[in-house]
Amino acid sequence: MRLFFGGKSEKEVLIKTAELIQLLCSACEIFDEAIKKGDKNLMSEIYVIEKKGDEIRREIASKIYEGAFLPYLRPNIYKMAEMIDSIIDKLEDAALSFSKIKREDLLKIIKNEIEIISELNIKMCHILSKSFTICFLKGGDLRETIILIRVLEKRVDDLKHSILDKIMREDVKFWEGIVLLKFIEQLVEISDLIEDVADIIQLLNLSL
Repeated sequence: MRLFFGGKSEKEVLIKTAELIQLLCSACEIFDEAIKKGDKNLMSEIYVIEKKGDEIRREIASKIYEGAFLPYLRPNIYKMAEMIDSIIDKLEDAALSFSKIKREDLLKIIKNEIEIISELNIKMCHILSKSFTICFLKGGDLRETIILIRVLEKRVDDLKHSILDKIMREDVKFWEGIVLLKFIEQLVEISDLIEDVADIIQLLNLSL
């Protein structure tokens, strides 16, 4: 059983990173609620979370710059935090794109797929949190969580193709299509980024 025996600075970085992951989970859950309720006003809560995420990332960077962790670990420790923050940024982008969509009829056509992708993103966030705990607290094999994240990411990709097939059958004006496709790409990219963070955690797990 692993318990990470770092100094005060290292523990502060890990606590802040865990907070960042929880912020990501919260942002995904708010996004999911907004999508299902069709409440674009809820998306404003994600903007608040994004600002908090930036603040935490800067605190992590400061601690690492001051010397937290051994030199060979620092790049991936910071990259992990930076990428988690970038996922929150991507959620903010998706929230903004969602607020710009005017064709409610198009949203209804792809609503089921969008909701499933949103739910899968939440699941992947919680699996990511579990991977982080295993890596820095419990120790152990991450293969199961990594495989599960990859399976869910593949399902998101399949749903994206289903969405695009449906949209292509509709009469969509150029700029309406651009806004909608941008939203879909941003929503799907969240799962890709979560998978990337999981890979970094796996690498760190092998390094500790």
